[in-house]
Amino acid sequence: MTQHWIIHTKDGKNLVNTSPRHLWGMNSKNPCVQRMVKKIQKGDQLWFLVTNPIKKIKKQIVATATYTGHTNREPEPLIEIDTDEDRGWTGGNYTSSNITWDIDLFYKDLYDLRECDGFLVPEVSQIIPRLYSEDKKDPNLPSDLVYIKRLLKPVDKLTPI
Repeated sequence: MTQHWIIHTKDGKNLVNTSPRHLWGMNSKNPCVQRMVKKIQKGDQLWFLVTNPIKKIKKQIVATATYTGHTNREPEPLIEIDTDEDRGWTGGNYTSSNITWDIDLFYKDLYDLRECDGFLVPEVSQIIPRLYSEDKKDPNLPSDLVYIKRLLKPVDKLTPI
């Protein structure tokens, strides 16, 4: 059965910058990320949440995609990995021994939901990422996904927020 994961992307800029790669980075030091990585399965749905007070965006789901896998992002002596700067990411820490976003989540079938109404999540806490929950008064994401796939087409990338 498909699980629905809500992922906070702060202001969404880093999400936009790596959306052409169908990639999102997460920090393995976050216990919620550790729990997610253990439970998530191929085919689960990712819901990307943005909060941006400057643009008056409060707790809005701006995109959804289908999870395809994840890898650890670790620099190794013989393997060069791209830097946060290469990815267009800001706000993290990237050195040869420390990477803020050290897990790469991969996805397919990205849908841009910014023109849709009703994707506000009333309860955002530090417990993110988290599973969708009717108890938290989340929008009915499983039901909404049926309509999203019927009415929208997947996009190759997100345009700047």
